[in-house]
Amino acid sequence: MDINSVILEILVFGIIFYRIYVLQKFHIESASDKVFVVYFLKNNEPLVGYFLIFYIPIIFLLELVLVNKLDLALLVLAVMELFLKYKYVFTDFETKNQDMFLDHLIKTTFSSLTHDEYLNVKEKLEEKAPFWKLYMTEFMVFVFAVWTINLGVGVG
Repeated sequence: MDINSVILEILVFGIIFYRIYVLQKFHIESASDKVFVVYFLKNNEPLVGYFLIFYIPIIFLLELVLVNKLDLALLVLAVMELFLKYKYVFTDFETKNQDMFLDHLIKTTFSSLTHDEYLNVKEKLEEKAPFWKLYMTEFMVFVFAVWTINLGVGVG
């Protein structure tokens, strides 16, 4: 293992640790909390917000530069994360109220809902989740990155 690999592993750990640390400062307990915090930070603390949103592409680029490996697993995760989870973060709607944000998110995702269906969706999004479920993506990114760094399984 060369020095670039060690530096990269430390950077990957630091980036993921920082993301989890910042999100935990907001006491997130559900999927809607996590999305709202990223949305809130993007609008109010853009440097931190964009760093948290684009942490996977940052790690991907660091791998490419430091160890010359194209990590396909991280590329797939980055695309899925951006399209599936954070498409609501880049909206013209601006609020600092989480309930208003969640209401907007539900109404833009589902065009026609009865009141009962709306309440059911809102309840599911606000449902408390265990720590490991809230940070499953971050754990997967760490495992894939370390796997690529140590085993050299990326393309390149």
